[in-house]
Amino acid sequence: MLQRARPAAQVSVGAMSATIEGDDDSSDLAGEIVSALALTGRKDEAERLFARLQGPEKARRALACSALPERQARLSDCEFDWEDRIGRIVLLDHLLHGGTADPYPVAELIVATPSGDSSDGLGAALKCRVFAEPALASLCADARKSAAYFLSPYPSDEENRAAVAAALSALHSGAGTIETWEAKVRSALAPGGGPDPQEAHRISVDPLPPPFEERPIPAGLPVRAKQDPKGLASLPEGYAPVRVEVSGSRAVAISLSQNYDPTGEVSGGGYWVHLSEDGGKSWQRPLYTGLADRFPYVALPESPLPLLDGDVVNLAADVNLLDTASITYPPVALRAREKRSGVYLRIPLDALRRDSDEDGLTDLAARHLLLDPESRSGGTPVRLGGDVSACTPERAAAQEPVRLLIEQIFSGGTGAIIEPLDRKDDLSNPWQGMLRLDANSVDRPILLQGDPRDFSCLRTRRLTVVYSVADIARLNRMSPDFHAVEIGKFLFNRARDRGFVSWSNGWAGGTVRFRRTKSGWKMDTISSWIS
Repeated sequence: MLQRARPAAQVSVGAMSATIEGDDDSSDLAGEIVSALALTGRKDEAERLFARLQGPEKARRALACSALPERQARLSDCEFDWEDRIGRIVLLDHLLHGGTADPYPVAELIVATPSGDSSDGLGAALKCRVFAEPALASLCADARKSAAYFLSPYPSDEENRAAVAAALSALHSGAGTIETWEAKVRSALAPGGGPDPQEAHRISVDPLPPPFEERPIPAGLPVRAKQDPKGLASLPEGYAPVRVEVSGSRAVAISLSQNYDPTGEVSGGGYWVHLSEDGGKSWQRPLYTGLADRFPYVALPESPLPLLDGDVVNLAADVNLLDTASITYPPVALRAREKRSGVYLRIPLDALRRDSDEDGLTDLAARHLLLDPESRSGGTPVRLGGDVSACTPERAAAQEPVRLLIEQIFSGGTGAIIEPLDRKDDLSNPWQGMLRLDANSVDRPILLQGDPRDFSCLRTRRLTVVYSVADIARLNRMSPDFHAVEIGKFLFNRARDRGFVSWSNGWAGGTVRFRRTKSGWKMDTISSWIS
């Protein structure tokens, strides 16, 4: 039973019997037994069985390779089959033989292991024992939360639970009821662990009322010929045109951008207005409307009403409200919960241009990003760049890796593929309707989620805002699933010359490594993911 690939076996315990299927190489019974022995202090027995494990030499070689720079680590002798449970083996090896050595290299290897990282209770216990020192304590906490999550019951578990309850009774195990046993297991895991209620069961969020008057399109208006003007200047990078019209020397365009609405794969972002006074040869600075795609409006490419009426934009739109309860990652079944047509929004240009405090951010943009005085009455979010005294030279040096990471994340577009609403399942063409990439500018605002103190030394000319969890909940009433970039805790070795951190924008992310060299910090990617 200790072999990774084994023949089928019939096992009997008293009057009970069971068949263990053969070739069950997805399990790691030997590693689990060694873990249990080592964690309960039975070191001699753990050592004897550890010597029979398949893979310690390979695991130690993987650990040595993980210490190499990215370029060298890609050599053929550093390529591994990660299904060999390398993560568990290096944890066990360090627990049994590591002594007082820095466990940081083990942590770095585990975060780079695609599938060898165990999320069960034993895996959590191993991590908590190996990563006991305060600098790496977050790995223990995360492991416990993960294990608690996977212990959460699912509706399909009832048959299994009944079988386990019967087995406990038949074996006279002394464990008591299955509920008693589960309570004992959970007590060793994170308090309050389990799925995030928001993630486990999303709710339907109602968007805030629009900032503009909605009117019905008058009946009986003649259909206007759709304009397809030629020779116009392109809109600025990061804005995807939805509708363009020219009237004499004036031109107006409606576009979508995720600059202020980082919604990833669930919508095109927010709507912007572009004006031109020379017939479209050049465009003025884009004006943000505060309206988010699919929340609830979807701008139409044509209308019987002119797009520009004096100093008012007539934005024809359908109501096609994205049901946020249908959002999963990857998004495979986005649904609308309200649909209406035949309406338009009257958008005065003065309202789009208004900047009451003259800080370069319009009132509509400030309200949407929670940067208006009313929204910031609770102290968050924090707009960085004002308090220079908060950054000492020592703090600046410590936050240099943060600066490098943010610079990389926001140096280009995100390239999300936006899923259509109410897409019909077509197994022959799963990409149907999913060809439109999101639009965002290279100089878009830096929108972060976390503790402002972690970013106090960030110096940039770009708008930079740090949001709290509570802020994100408020933002989700203006953008469907607003995704500020979340950067985890930086973990370093004892020498403070090597570290790693994980980041996420909700639908994509990764883990990067930092190495201190004579010329400064160098950064490379350990792993990356996308939903």
